[in-house]
Amino acid sequence: MDIPFIASAIIVGVPAFAIVFHALRNYDYPVVEKSLFDFQKVFFTLIIGFIFGAVANILRLSLPSGPDPLWILFLSFLGMAVVEESFKTIFLNMKRFSLKFDTTFYGLSLSIGIAAAMAFYDNYSTLSIGGLPHYALTLFGLVLLSIGIIALHASTGSVIGYGSSKGDVFPSLLQAIVYRALYVLLIAPFFLIAYAYPDLTWVGFAFLIASVLYAFLLYWRAYNLILPVSIPDDLKKKKARKARKERLTQNREK
Repeated sequence: MDIPFIASAIIVGVPAFAIVFHALRNYDYPVVEKSLFDFQKVFFTLIIGFIFGAVANILRLSLPSGPDPLWILFLSFLGMAVVEESFKTIFLNMKRFSLKFDTTFYGLSLSIGIAAAMAFYDNYSTLSIGGLPHYALTLFGLVLLSIGIIALHASTGSVIGYGSSKGDVFPSLLQAIVYRALYVLLIAPFFLIAYAYPDLTWVGFAFLIASVLYAFLLYWRAYNLILPVSIPDDLKKKKARKARKERLTQNREK
């Protein structure tokens, strides 16, 4: 039994599917009369994202991974962020997605697929190393990393998807890159400390926890501000009417 593989799949799969469910649940039946997105497209973009994430993992093999100066790690991570967000922009501005309100949902699912593939590779390669010291601490770190990167990608994918639905291609791409750059500023010190200063593990984990909190702040913004405004006004009214009917029904039953 390949324990690292199973552990990596669980560490990545649980938060990935949890965020997809949490983000889309208010836009599917029975909350609304008819689903506001195409489940097949959600599944399709998840798979495409996972495939691209696997390809991106190959590209990352050429990046610095040891105790390099912080600025080299920053530029390396930022370069990958630009590549990833540019792919999302190109894909989500294809004819089948561009200028359609539900593209915001597919931007989220596409991005979660990318994040899941990249996090799975990191987890599996780390857990496969024999004789890891502080195994429980390593596992905890991988859980935090996975949750953070999935929440981060969900938010930037929503931003780019919303930009595609409105025709604001480059502003949304720039916004996503800025979000990623700020995340890199928080996460790069964690990797540098893990490699070069193992005695300062607690400092590295402080940066890691800060990066996760930042990622969830961005996801909160996407969930509460971006996804709701992406819905056309007529569909918002239908959703509001259904909610009122349900409240009235519940009051009568009481």
